Amino acid sequence: MEISTALSLGSLALGGADMPVPDPQPQGLEPLANVLDAPQIVILGASIMEGAFDTGGTVHPHIAAWAAAMGITGTLTSYAVAGHTIAGTQGQLALAKSDLMASEGQNLYVVHTGGNNVSANRPYPGGSSGFEADYDALITAAQQGGDRIIPLPLTFRHYGNTVTPGVNEEDGSAPYNDQILLPRIGTHAPDWMGAGRPHIDPYGFAKANPDLINSDGIHGYGHTIAQYILSRLIGRALGRTQGDSRAGSGLIFDLKSGVPQNYLPGAVNRIKAYPNAAGYPVSIGAVRDSGADVDPFVQLDYGGFTNGNSEGAGAGAFARVPDSRFHDAALLGGSIYVQGTDVFTLRLRNLPVGDAVTVTAVASRNTTAVNRKGLLSLTGGESLVLDAATSAVSNQVVFAPVVVPADGELALSLSVDAGSGYGYLSGVGVDFG
Repeated sequence: MEISTALSLGSLALGGADMPVPDPQPQGLEPLANVLDAPQIVILGASIMEGAFDTGGTVHPHIAAWAAAMGITGTLTSYAVAGHTIAGTQGQLALAKSDLMASEGQNLYVVHTGGNNVSANRPYPGGSSGFEADYDALITAAQQGGDRIIPLPLTFRHYGNTVTPGVNEEDGSAPYNDQILLPRIGTHAPDWMGAGRPHIDPYGFAKANPDLINSDGIHGYGHTIAQYILSRLIGRALGRTQGDSRAGSGLIFDLKSGVPQNYLPGAVNRIKAYPNAAGYPVSIGAVRDSGADVDPFVQLDYGGFTNGNSEGAGAGAFARVPDSRFHDAALLGGSIYVQGTDVFTLRLRNLPVGDAVTVTAVASRNTTAVNRKGLLSLTGGESLVLDAATSAVSNQVVFAPVVVPADGELALSLSVDAGSGYGYLSGVGVDFG
């Protein structure tokens, strides 16, 4: 079965002025045709979208590779330009329409614009009449010739540099979203509107991930928000919601360090993050271990760690790793590691509440030294010692199943075991029971 046609899960509507919580969604949403395979999936917006996707009718190679791996077969193009207001986005839309005339009537425009209007005119209703008029003109122009548009809510913009729930909402983007954008999503893209919030909700994403926002209170998401937007696009197109059980599916992750940061989904989902979690320490979406379907919702946040190495045993570790899904020479050919008092924390987020989850961890270091033991601890579960050395009986540990709690998150922490010098982690498996 092709990834782009596989069906079964869904999207979370992130909610309201306070920190996002799951919003009830219909089970078994109808899949949407002509989305993932739209000839052109066009990104429009300003600096946040340009930083996420790129500009000039192209997309960053990392995002293009991520999208293809996750089952998007249409061509991604970005005409986002930093600094633009809605009026500026209208000009970019006209350029895109001209460039993409060959597939007019089949193209899909994904639009996140208006933040600079908010910055210039806040608090609401400042500039609202112009905002409405310009956005309506943008929608009309996008729909000409039969093309489709998905307007997106604006990200949370904490001008006062605070993300305290309920604080500063009236001074930022929330009322512009609530009074202008959400009604237009309901009217012009009703399939993309969930129970109170849209299926793609950059506002909710920003509130749920304040650590990604930099010191200006507006920017800082990098490519992470591109993964978020596209993963939610995939989820809704496949007729899935975040809260649906994922029982019977599994995910395998390969953990490495390196520059530049990158994340490439696959039957082995390969994470390469900067040491000390600089850059964009979040990866969103994954391909299931079958290689034939995706999990659009899972999010991995990985905290600081001291370093990584490429001195694993590779295929030489296969005999010490019972789970053959980890029999990948690249995965077992290196790892991230901690030393001294360092602690690495991997947060597994956007999991279906109530599902039973079994976590497996593997590590390989091509040495017979006896001081290569890490202590792994799982939220609500056990603490297990993982020995990465070639002298170990096993380079794998399996945690007893735990139930996903109400916040939809589990955390796996790695520290150095007592009496050891280093703790290693090469890969993590997540199986839903």
